[in-house]
Order: sequence, then C-alpha cells, then structure tokens
Amino acid sequence: MGTAFAMHAARNGLDTALWANPFDVDAVEALRSDGRHPLLPNRVPADLEVFGPDELDRAASSCRLAVMAANSAGARSLARMVNGVLHAGTIVSLAKGLEAATGLRPSEVYAEELDARVIAIGGPCLAGDLAAGLPTATVWASAS
Repeated sequence: MGTAFAMHAARNGLDTALWANPFDVDAVEALRSDGRHPLLPNRVPADLEVFGPDELDRAASSCRLAVMAANSAGARSLARMVNGVLHAGTIVSLAKGLEAATGLRPSEVYAEELDARVIAIGGPCLAGDLAAGLPTATVWASAS
C-alpha cells in the first residue's frame, strides 16, 4: 500500500519520495529496473524518487509528512528503523490490524514509538486500485 500511496501522491503533484526498508529489497530492485512494484500493475510516475534501504537519511532529509505502511506485525520495527532519522511532524499510518503482543493498531504503535502527530487511514481502499488511479475512498482520523 505504501508504493500505491506514493504513486497517487506523485501523480497529484506532491513532492514524494519512496523509501524501501531492508525488508523491501526485491521491491526496490524491481522499482529501479522495471519502474514497477512486483505486486502492482502500473508503472510508478517518473518523478517519484525511490530510495533504497541504505538511503534513509537522504529520503527523510526534507520530509514533513511521513506515510508509514508496515503491516501490524512490522509497525514497531519500522518505527524503530526511522526513529532518530525521520523528523516529520506528522505520520500517516496506512496499515490495518493489531500488533499481536500488545493489541495496538499500527497508528498506536507509531504514536508510542515516534514523537509526531499520527493520522490513521482506513478504507475500503485496495493498493492495486489506488496504484491504477481508480476511484476509491478512505477515512482519515487523528486525536488532534
């Protein structure tokens, strides 16, 4: 969902960077070589900058809003990867589900781990539809 969201943002003229964490090595290689994510049907916009796992500093350098798309099992490890490097004032959480050990939603995990305002997104929104530019819907919510 993170790549699909980045594609949508870039298509709409937002200055967008996509960072692939160490678990996304195959996806970032495909994005760089073929211009598409292996699980999505469409090419990424040409102006979407793609950063590999070792390029977090560059990807986060001017980030004011970070979209975090790890699944519920990976949200805490993703938050810990970016903590101290990412200085975005706002985090947008795309994932659903509950962390097994705590029962927390990914948005709650990000709020616990990172010093930022967190916005949670829920849908009926499918990554393939968003990547293809098809109509979809989401609800955004935040404590602030």
